Amino acid sequence: MQTDTDNQTVSRQPSATIWPPLLNDGEQGVEVALAQRLAILQDYFPGKSLSVSAAEIYITELVKVCRQVGIDVLDSALTGCIQECTFMPTVAEIRNRAGMNKERADEAAGQQAWMVVLNYISKHGTDNHPVMRNRQLVYPPQLPERIRYAVRIAGGLKAIEDTPDSQIHFRRKDFEDAYKAYEYVQEFPLRLPDGLRDLLPVVARAKALPSLNAVSSALEEVQQATDEADVIRLRKKIDEARVRFKPAPAPAMTDAELEARARHLRRQAAELQQRYSPGEHAAAAEDVAG
Repeated sequence: MQTDTDNQTVSRQPSATIWPPLLNDGEQGVEVALAQRLAILQDYFPGKSLSVSAAEIYITELVKVCRQVGIDVLDSALTGCIQECTFMPTVAEIRNRAGMNKERADEAAGQQAWMVVLNYISKHGTDNHPVMRNRQLVYPPQLPERIRYAVRIAGGLKAIEDTPDSQIHFRRKDFEDAYKAYEYVQEFPLRLPDGLRDLLPVVARAKALPSLNAVSSALEEVQQATDEADVIRLRKKIDEARVRFKPAPAPAMTDAELEARARHLRRQAAELQQRYSPGEHAAAAEDVAG
């Protein structure tokens, strides 16, 4: 005797051809094709019938998925739902299977960016030195800004290249974490309260002042620079750090303070004149000639 479970198992093996072809990629054609897919999906999950409004929501969301990933990827996601889901899949489950989960997408993007860095190092090296081509110096191409940021957080191209295989997963994790956090870092000033946001320029100016270890710090950054622009900027930073810190000028004196200062200077001048009168100079000369 065949049980309901056996029937369910048999019915959960969808054919690759169960999804009707998309005959028209216009808006109406896509909606018709997705309505057909929703009806097929419900046949595999008869335990839950959708209301008209719920079906409309499903189709609206499936249109968005289809527009973003394509009908083939969507069909693959629906097939996966039929094979593995116990109940009628939600729109969120379908989106996840179609690769539209943000966390998974960010993880995949970070992994892809890491491969870009490894390929870049393999092809161009880490020193950013130009090569002669057709009698012209040609510098290596510049990595995208987001990847350059993640490379700096991970220690720089040279550090990545020199890391042994047994430790490279730590570099990779630092890189991928920084790559995923880049958007938040860019938006960070916008998330601050107005008072703290106004302090950012003040802090930036304070950090720009020369300090005892500014030169050595800049030199370390030069070694980890990822492109020529970084090197030029950091060399300028070194030159600025080598300049002796110039204290701020004293505040302007008031009229009363200026007058008191003038009287003090006149008194000092009179005392010096009396101390070194011409007669005293002549007597001192005679004593020396003695």
